[in-house]
Amino acid sequence: MTVYIIYHSNHQISPSDSIKILGLTFGNHRHLSKLNFSPHINNIVDKSQRICRILFALIGNTWGLPCKKRINLYKGMIRPAISYGYQIWFNQINKSQIKKIDSLQYRILAKSIQAYCSVSENIVHLICSLPKLSDYFHTHLITKHIHDYHLKAIEVKNIENLLLLKYYNGSNDTFKKFFVSPFIPNYFRPNFYNIQFISNHGKFNQYLFKIGKSSSPLCPCGRDIQCSIHILLSCHNFSYRNLFSNAKDCIATKQNFNIFNQFCKEYCLNYS
Repeated sequence: MTVYIIYHSNHQISPSDSIKILGLTFGNHRHLSKLNFSPHINNIVDKSQRICRILFALIGNTWGLPCKKRINLYKGMIRPAISYGYQIWFNQINKSQIKKIDSLQYRILAKSIQAYCSVSENIVHLICSLPKLSDYFHTHLITKHIHDYHLKAIEVKNIENLLLLKYYNGSNDTFKKFFVSPFIPNYFRPNFYNIQFISNHGKFNQYLFKIGKSSSPLCPCGRDIQCSIHILLSCHNFSYRNLFSNAKDCIATKQNFNIFNQFCKEYCLNYS
């Protein structure tokens, strides 16, 4: 391909692969059927990752801002920056780019709730009570014709509830034993310890064996595979096992949740 260079008043003007107009970056789309927003998506990812590196440098797994405040920071500061101009570019991007922005939000939210990076997208978004980013954009695009603010808010909420139900149906069995519906109680506060139990991704031999960090999935008590449910309800090595008859009781009331939360912390700190 021949590249033409223009000279004007002794200044060299070279062709550019992209151009930025009103905050949106377009790539070369001469041979594409749609506008090329690949540079814009890459800019979004790079900018968001820089913001998150600064934010999470001041936050650790067991110290710093509580998870709820981290989620609120994402909703109020980072998601609006990512969303800028989505009404123009979202329908122009391909599946790979959609996956990239969904992955971006997932990584930020997983870090916000202090979950292992192997915890599923469905569980992370359920704990945060947020739709995946592509679902969020799609929801607002299909409701843009509703001009009444209150009616639109109701419709958006109804769609988001259906999305959360879809995520719930796609979550693992352990999560469903703790939560009987996709709607997380307001008093539930995710942290580094309880997320390990409700996801079964943590300091349990079943999970550690799966990722090659343990020689056996069995519990030292010799009764069963060591998963979070076994530790909580059945293992003879832990005195808390008689407090709850099933996993959902751990989240049934605020008082139960506080007891469960303390147990998760003690286990992760002392028994692993």
